[in-house]
Amino acid sequence: MVVKETIKELGTWANYFDNQYMLFSTHSIGLLKQKIEAKIETGTDRLLIMEVSLTDSVGWLPKTAWEWIKTQKSK
Repeated sequence: MVVKETIKELGTWANYFDNQYMLFSTHSIGLLKQKIEAKIETGTDRLLIMEVSLTDSVGWLPKTAWEWIKTQKSK
């Protein structure tokens, strides 16, 4: 739960999969790693942070997920 609270503080986020978060943030990848890594359990939790282009996307997500992504694209 500590990781989730940290993610909430770092930008706009969504959680459509168990223990996986999509985060839109203006912070650098290095800062995101530093903030989140300090809260994860070493050896148990996993972390992947990457820059993603939203110009082209496809997948099978709930309608609400696509609506959320669309609002992030327009920012």
